[in-house]
Amino acid sequence: MRFLPDYVMRGRMSAVLAVVVLAMGSLLLVPLTSPLGYLSGAAVALVTLRMGPAMGAFLVAMATLASALLGLVTMQTALLGLGLLLGLWLPVWVAATVLRNTVSLALALLAAVGFGAAFVVGFHLTVSDPVAWWQQMLLELPGLAGDPTLQENSEQVARLMTGLLAAGLAIGTVIALLVGRWWQAIQVNPGGFQEEFHGLRLPQAAAVAALAILVMGLFLPGTMGALFADLIWLMVVLYLLQGLAVTHALVLRREAHVGWLVGLYAVLVFTFPLGVLMVAALGFVDGWANFRAVRAGDAE
Repeated sequence: MRFLPDYVMRGRMSAVLAVVVLAMGSLLLVPLTSPLGYLSGAAVALVTLRMGPAMGAFLVAMATLASALLGLVTMQTALLGLGLLLGLWLPVWVAATVLRNTVSLALALLAAVGFGAAFVVGFHLTVSDPVAWWQQMLLELPGLAGDPTLQENSEQVARLMTGLLAAGLAIGTVIALLVGRWWQAIQVNPGGFQEEFHGLRLPQAAAVAALAILVMGLFLPGTMGALFADLIWLMVVLYLLQGLAVTHALVLRREAHVGWLVGLYAVLVFTFPLGVLMVAALGFVDGWANFRAVRAGDAE
């Protein structure tokens, strides 16, 4: 995996070329859309972490311009560059800047998820009835308009769409940031990424905020309740990451077989969303119990 980060760090033009080609590949090679998009964001994170926010901003600006020009040539619209800027590169750049300046992975993840929260709030301010808006969009999708199952459950699905889309945007930013941090560690601090991720622990203030959002999302009526219900999914993303950090750290400390981790990720995939919620609950409880500190004390 050294080739790609090494190529990105060769110079400005190689970094711009890597970011744009990966982004375009994510649009053209549909089965690889997410992985290539994440790698594009990871290149932005790597440059920002190693060369500073100014160089990262230059890379984002050049990549946005190049993508906009490609969009004009191929699709007669420059919105492609704007979409990549707002949906991936800008959030990754901000999160990487926070990580570089604070050396706190927890604060960087909060910054990444903050973009998802801004999307939720902005969407609710812009669309008077998000559920009705999503219902109409779902029922007009090609191939789904005549689906009786979708028509029957369209309202339930529509209630989840804003929160899930925000969570998806946050997850994309987080994955790109973590891959970029891993690349940085490969180049300058081998083994450092594992130590940093295993030590991930969100501040207790975040746990208090998450609990407040959960209560308001479940019990507030009307539009405010819907807004906080959408924000719950972003809290799930945050504490899913902390739950994974706890699990990875404990497996390593106990020298358990890697099959435990393989099984964990299989559970997350095949039992979605139940498995995700369970691991997120573990991460939330760790915010108070600090399981890794307890196990470290046992080991001593």
